[in-house]
Amino acid sequence: MAKRTNKTPDAVNDEVMQEDINQTEENTVDNASTKEIEKDGQDAINSNVFEPVAIEVLLRANHPQESYGRIGRRFNKDTPVVIELKDLSGEDVFALEQDVWLETRYIG
Repeated sequence: MAKRTNKTPDAVNDEVMQEDINQTEENTVDNASTKEIEKDGQDAINSNVFEPVAIEVLLRANHPQESYGRIGRRFNKDTPVVIELKDLSGEDVFALEQDVWLETRYIG
């Protein structure tokens, strides 16, 4: 059974309204701290991003020839060729990465 009180309906409404206000304030504080944590986490993620500036290309040791041409450049087995990414198009980078005879490594 429900418990009877001697409170007027207005007093009950005031109590309910006060509870709602308190819960809203708590949620606002929780949301602010959550957003702050998310922002800090995003900054940490962005600070750990590797941004290469060049690509190092070497001819694989099992290639039958001593040198190999690709994208208008010559590559050999002994000395890696370093090419700045600003000097290459996206198609050039893709061609180097997909070529089975070349080993590529990004330099930051």
